[in-house]
Amino acid sequence: MLQALHRVSLGRKFVLVLALPLIAMAWLAVSGILERKSLVSEMNHLQEMTVLSQYAGDLVHELQRERGMTAAFLGSKGQNFRAELPNQRRKTDERLDEFNTYTTSLTYSEDDAAVQAQVNQANNLLKELTTHRQRVDHQEIPGEQSNAYYTNINNFLISTVSQLTFSVEQGEVIRQLNAYYNLLNIKELAGIERAMLTTAFSTNTLSPAMYTNLLSLTGRSSVYINSFNSFSNEAIQNELAEVLASDLASNLADMRSIAIERGTRGAFNLDHQQWFEQQTRLIDQLAAVGDSAITVLLDTAQNLRDEAISELVYYLVLSLAAALLAILLAVFIVRSIARPLNVALENIQTRGGDLTQRLAVPGSDELSQLYLAFNESTIKTEELVASIKQGALSVELASKEIAKGNADLAQRTEEQSASLVETASSMEQITATVKQSADTAQQARRSTQDMADQANEANDIADRARLAMKQIEEANQKVTAIVEAIDNIAFQTNILALNASVEAARAGEQGRGFAVVASEVRNLASRSAEEAKQIRKLIENNVESIKEGGNLVTSTSETLKAIAERAQHTAALVSEISSATSEQSSGIEQINQALTQLEEVTQQNAALVEQVATASRSLDDQAGDMADMVGRFKVSEEDNSIALAHYAY
Repeated sequence: MLQALHRVSLGRKFVLVLALPLIAMAWLAVSGILERKSLVSEMNHLQEMTVLSQYAGDLVHELQRERGMTAAFLGSKGQNFRAELPNQRRKTDERLDEFNTYTTSLTYSEDDAAVQAQVNQANNLLKELTTHRQRVDHQEIPGEQSNAYYTNINNFLISTVSQLTFSVEQGEVIRQLNAYYNLLNIKELAGIERAMLTTAFSTNTLSPAMYTNLLSLTGRSSVYINSFNSFSNEAIQNELAEVLASDLASNLADMRSIAIERGTRGAFNLDHQQWFEQQTRLIDQLAAVGDSAITVLLDTAQNLRDEAISELVYYLVLSLAAALLAILLAVFIVRSIARPLNVALENIQTRGGDLTQRLAVPGSDELSQLYLAFNESTIKTEELVASIKQGALSVELASKEIAKGNADLAQRTEEQSASLVETASSMEQITATVKQSADTAQQARRSTQDMADQANEANDIADRARLAMKQIEEANQKVTAIVEAIDNIAFQTNILALNASVEAARAGEQGRGFAVVASEVRNLASRSAEEAKQIRKLIENNVESIKEGGNLVTSTSETLKAIAERAQHTAALVSEISSATSEQSSGIEQINQALTQLEEVTQQNAALVEQVATASRSLDDQAGDMADMVGRFKVSEEDNSIALAHYAY
């Protein structure tokens, strides 16, 4: 898992990190939007149900009027309301058509099953309305049965309003629906009372069942009024109170009191037409209160619907704004981190060996601190590379001087070897002359004189050889000093390479390439130290050989001086020529051997010098390679001067 994440870019990692919160935010926003959309749908449905209660109330009002006129028509044997009843039936049909049109287009929810059942039962009874009217017109139905038919329809319609309270969850709407339901029942009881007393006053009789029903209506009306006052608001309560306290209500109460007081005895002697008209006016006033109540109910439902829509729009706008702001903020943060990082990576990848470049530090966050630390590491690396670069240049110069000195030493050694060859040839001639002087004294005298001259010349040559050996010894001492300098330079280079390795290790992944360079420099320094060690050993051997050759040359010089002195005495002591010649022959043989040994030592010195020259050239080549390798890095001139001053110190 971690390896897979390491192969994902930083920007995509941020996208992965921010994806879950954004998805959660989107889920919460969608959930809230759907919840508020559901609330809007619920409020729309609530408004539809409240409108249904309005249509039901309007239809009940017209059915109540038709019920009253029908009761008066039947009670008067078709004499009363003969002209008004058809007009009222048309108004009832208009309300019925409006009610059917609305209920047909209405969509019921699962919670509206009871409401739908009440509407269906009312519609089933309303389908018999035409037949019922025909029976009324033909006086085929008693007034009580007609009243019961209309009352059943109204009960179903009013129960529709009651059932709406169980499918609504808003408390204010439930309270107003209950108030409207109680007001409809108050109107319904008033309508039943209108129809009942209209029949009683027109016939001047009241059956026991109707009397009992009348007493029940009075008690039930009081209960509904109290319930209405407990649910409705103060303004509508006052409106109903004004209606019930009006003179009209007082006159109707007096007429009702007469009916209750006389009861089944009859003989009311009241005008049923007056009762009907005044009761109708009272019911119309109650209908006006109902209109106010239904208006308040519809306004409440409309306000709830508007609030739900406003809340949906507000939540939708707020959610979109929050999501957009979160996305823009996430994109801005990711770009503020990824873009400088990509620029820094591109700078690091394209900088090559240029150590003078620095990363831009945009602020003080963790990435800025990383850029600052990288710049500080680059500065230290630049100082280190500058020091190594100057050290490599110094090693290159020293190796060139050593190579030049070795070339001069090789040339002088060859010249010394040539001089020794000449000396050996002269000694061979001296040997031949001494042998010849042993034959005859006369020839010995001349040969002795010649030998004395040649001995002087040999003495001069021996002096020159001694001086040459001394010069060789001094040159070897200089070579030794140069080799010691090389050894010191290699040691310092090794220390610098070791420090560079440590700094590269601290730099981590960025210093890996430089660590390789430092390791190569360290290897070159180690090889230089080893070669210097070999050169020192060779020079030490060469010095020892030169010292031995110098001793031999000194001995040769002394011997030649002795020969010269003897040659001077030979002129006077001819008699001792034979013995002296023998001794001279033996001494010259030893000199010849010494010269031969000196020539061999000189040849060995020449070979050693050649090896030193080869090693110096190899060191020179390695120093050049090291200078080229370090020279790939670009450092500032100030750092170069500081490193050069440090090296010189």
